[in-house]
Amino acid sequence: MTVGQLDIEVIHTPGHSEGSVSFDIASAALITGDTLFHESVGRVELGVEAGIEDSDVEGNAATLYESLQRLLDRPDDTLVLPAHDPGSPEPPVTATLAEVKERNKDLGRDHEEFVRELASDIPDHPPNFQRVKRTNVGQEPVPADELAELELGPNNCAAE
Repeated sequence: MTVGQLDIEVIHTPGHSEGSVSFDIASAALITGDTLFHESVGRVELGVEAGIEDSDVEGNAATLYESLQRLLDRPDDTLVLPAHDPGSPEPPVTATLAEVKERNKDLGRDHEEFVRELASDIPDHPPNFQRVKRTNVGQEPVPADELAELELGPNNCAAE
């Protein structure tokens, strides 16, 4: 699609969550959301509907691996712009795809190792995770004066 004078490609990148998408902006930048960080990839057990049911972590890890392959074939000078990055002290968070490939150990793993590592290394959920998920799907209302605090809580979307 074209927005103004920019060509934007929407790339379905499930794995962290079923509906994840990334955006290729004019072949110059990738907006990767929580799919690809500079030093990690998205967690594979958080993308459940309300955060209270089990997730198929092996299946999600395999899906994420395939999603990442669709991003990694871009030119090395493409800027990678994740939604946030736990390893970055402050915004803006930018690195070239070549830099990300060099420092992100998850990207050097083959399919089998990637799935095994991500499915076996499941950190604790952030303390507000279940409440955020229930709120996001309309199961729990949040008073307006609590919204900012809930949104600014721990944001642990990267695999460790």
